[in-house]
Amino acid sequence: MLSGLVDVAASDEPPALAVLQPNYRAVYKPRPELGLAWGFPAYDSRNEPPAEHDWQPRHWRSVALRYALVLLNGAMVWQVEYGQVNLGAGRDGVIAWPFTQYVGWLAGESPSLGLWVREWERDFARLLNTLEGNTAFDPAGEEAAAEISVVAGHPLVPVQ
Repeated sequence: MLSGLVDVAASDEPPALAVLQPNYRAVYKPRPELGLAWGFPAYDSRNEPPAEHDWQPRHWRSVALRYALVLLNGAMVWQVEYGQVNLGAGRDGVIAWPFTQYVGWLAGESPSLGLWVREWERDFARLLNTLEGNTAFDPAGEEAAAEISVVAGHPLVPVQ
């Protein structure tokens, strides 16, 4: 069983580990050696309220950083960050976790914040929505509400 470990101790305590299990698992039926495990939180949040991000739209109750793992024969070969969005009333869903880009920083202007994701990450997040059965969640509409731009590319190719 794949699991993750995080340090849950406060800064003035000795290390203490908690085991984090994924919320979901899937296997690619034609190639059962390929699988996914997702829902890993970025940290143990049992004693902390959900964080608010300055880029999240007001109508979102929260968005939490999560991890999905691509597995080959049960071993992790790729890790993907995504956002678990809570809209309330059972309308949760997944978006790709955006990167931050500062525009105008080098030109001496006050920087404006831009958010972007690659097509591959967006499509991966939409796959997770499909697997979770998030039919009441509109990923394209929520990406637009958060003003997230989509750029061409794959995670192994630098964005130009």
